[in-house]
Amino acid sequence: MEKEIPSWKAAIVSSLVERDIVEKSFFNDLIAQYNTNKDLVLQLKAENSRLSRDLTSCQQEKSNLQLEFEKMYTLLGLAYSFRKSVKSYDYEQKVFHLQEEVTELHRQKGSLAQNVIELNKAVQERDSLLQSRSVKISELDDCLKANQKQNRQLLEKVKELEEVKELLTDEQASHLLAIKALETKNRQLEDDNVQLIKRIKALQSTVERLKNIEYDVQYRKTQETIRKNLQDAANSTIFVADSDPIDKPLPCKSALPHHVAVKIDANEGEVNSVRFTPSGHIFGSAGFDRKVRLWTYLNGKCEIHSTLLGCNAAVTAIDFDPNETAVLGASSDFSCRVWTLNDSRLRVNLTGHSERVISAKFMGSVNRVVTASSDRTIKIWDVDKCCCRRTIMAASTFQDVVVCPTLSALVTGHFDQHLRIWDERTGENSSKILLSGRITGMDISSDFTTVLACTRNNTLEIVNLRMNKVIQCLKADGFQTGLDIVRPCFSPDSDYVAAGGHDGGVYIWSTNSGNLETCLRDHTNTVVCCHWNPNGNSLVSCERIQKAIVWTSL
Repeated sequence: MEKEIPSWKAAIVSSLVERDIVEKSFFNDLIAQYNTNKDLVLQLKAENSRLSRDLTSCQQEKSNLQLEFEKMYTLLGLAYSFRKSVKSYDYEQKVFHLQEEVTELHRQKGSLAQNVIELNKAVQERDSLLQSRSVKISELDDCLKANQKQNRQLLEKVKELEEVKELLTDEQASHLLAIKALETKNRQLEDDNVQLIKRIKALQSTVERLKNIEYDVQYRKTQETIRKNLQDAANSTIFVADSDPIDKPLPCKSALPHHVAVKIDANEGEVNSVRFTPSGHIFGSAGFDRKVRLWTYLNGKCEIHSTLLGCNAAVTAIDFDPNETAVLGASSDFSCRVWTLNDSRLRVNLTGHSERVISAKFMGSVNRVVTASSDRTIKIWDVDKCCCRRTIMAASTFQDVVVCPTLSALVTGHFDQHLRIWDERTGENSSKILLSGRITGMDISSDFTTVLACTRNNTLEIVNLRMNKVIQCLKADGFQTGLDIVRPCFSPDSDYVAAGGHDGGVYIWSTNSGNLETCLRDHTNTVVCCHWNPNGNSLVSCERIQKAIVWTSL
């Protein structure tokens, strides 16, 4: 069975046939005229040859007749001369007519020869035109073959693309079905998630209630033990000192710590924050184990005081109120919590942020709290009513927040290298100070006049809050900020500042001279936070993994 000719090929062949017919029509009349003229020339040549032969024969006959006439003239005389002249006249007339015919034939022959030359010239022009067109047709044939080859390749490619399209269509259909199934599953999961969140909240309330009951039971047991001990003590004679050394007035002058007093495993896993109470007898540590651990530090010894539970994610920062009645903890579960210090009960859970809470501080009393979150908001809370009093929006992510009660201001450090001061009464940004790098942590001096900021540019910068500018920039060889969260601290008298380095050293500078005073080395990992004891003679520092060290000058 013959292969069916494609439509495009048939169209090209048809156009070439029509073109051939049109171009031939231009030469048909010329070729016919040429053939006619050629036949006529041949006839004229034949006639000319015949007439030439007749002329030759006539001339021969004339010569013969003249010879005979001369002979007869000499024989017959004058009488015969007249007859001869008459006959010669007839021959001459006949020859004249023949010469005229020959002349006319030569004239026609010349005209026909000119026509033949012109026709030959036209034929040559037509031949050259035909030759050029033949070359062009040959080129077009080559182009046609190339186009046919390209067309076959394109058809093959189209076929392949159609197969790919069909495959992609099938895949798209299967993906759409999978997406619909996933959307249905996602809706179910969202509904389940809502139900689980409700259950989690209910369970959290139950857990908090049970923990409070547990703390109540422990508190009653402790009180009962104390009562029994007091009763036993009442039955015996004891010596009571005139004053408790714990209640001695705190020294106002800070001393440089120089050796390790005690090492402890502060938390399980990474540690985020450490802080002393205002009296300096207790410090707290918090980290990724979701616990706040309180430690009693007295006479160079460190013992666990209590463990505060209730957070569902890592604890990012802690703080104590000025009266040492409550503990504040910020958490990555988008909330912060307040515990009572004496019985370790969870007092309140403050929720409202949409991302993790980076830092939290008491605002001069146990009833007011400020929190800073990764959702770029600051919230001021009323702890008694468990509600948010004000929300302040910021343009950059927070890294830390401190409170300046003398100016009724909040000071925040940001990822965009700016330190911002906010009026807590209006929520407006009163000033903005550019530092040399991203801020990793802050502390405020005991007189609330200066703020210490640690930056990723490996510097500690001291900002005067009344002048709104950087008054001192502290650097040291080997000091590098290893993490995005590194919290420095002032000494109680603001004569020294301390910060942890990437190499495990605790660097201490003098704010009076701006020089590095000492570098305490006993950590094996990056030091992320440190805090000076308010009594001025000890410092606690925590490295990234578990270990905490209390340094002392005694």
